[in-house]
Amino acid sequence: MLYFLRRMGFRAKMCYNQGVGFPKGGDFLAENIFYRARRAAAALFTRRCVCCGRSFSGRQCVCSECAAGLIPADEPRGDFAACASYLYEGSARDVMLRFKFGEAPELYADTLADWLCDGFDRHYDGESFDFAVSVPSFGERPRMELFVRDFAKRRGLCYRPGLLIKTRPTEKQHRLSAAERRTNLRGAFAASEAVRGKSILLVDDIFTTGSTVCECTAALHAAGAKSVSVLTVLRTEDKTEKSDNRKEK
Repeated sequence: MLYFLRRMGFRAKMCYNQGVGFPKGGDFLAENIFYRARRAAAALFTRRCVCCGRSFSGRQCVCSECAAGLIPADEPRGDFAACASYLYEGSARDVMLRFKFGEAPELYADTLADWLCDGFDRHYDGESFDFAVSVPSFGERPRMELFVRDFAKRRGLCYRPGLLIKTRPTEKQHRLSAAERRTNLRGAFAASEAVRGKSILLVDDIFTTGSTVCECTAALHAAGAKSVSVLTVLRTEDKTEKSDNRKEK
């Protein structure tokens, strides 16, 4: 079974890379088969927690002990009250770094989709949205689609990533200061007219300074969106809040 799943996945990936063997829309189909085959193969067997190294069975990439250490992000951040599921610390930080920069992001997608569902249930339970969109990349399929699509399906949301596009390449945000991040992304996004009069849930992986979701929100409002709510998987801790907490102690 494992051999079959691996062969199916890598054959699909080979066809995707070579651009052969699939009809119209086949590039997405091939990549999707590749990722799903690898995820299915990994779920069949005992896994090791990416944080502590313990062996456990299940579809997530962290064991229950490490997952218990997640810190909920209860307070919204920024001028547009961006909500997040957990703080970017400990095991949450380890998983996100592996997802964003590792070689097998699909292995962490189920876990991130679960965390996103946790944040949605905590912050937006009972609210309705016309569309869910994720922060786009330029010239490539963003890794975020691997877990945002599953999240949207689980919560009955209409996921339409094409409603928001990135119009030009930019520098990697994690290498820049807060001021440089704002300049780097200014005017880099555009939204479809299809968002006019609609309620949008904007999804991103990490909230740091808020520059990315700020620009995306501005693009959606410029296209006529009625409202834009923000949900991220993780957010960094506010340095001001951290300083205040230390003073109280």
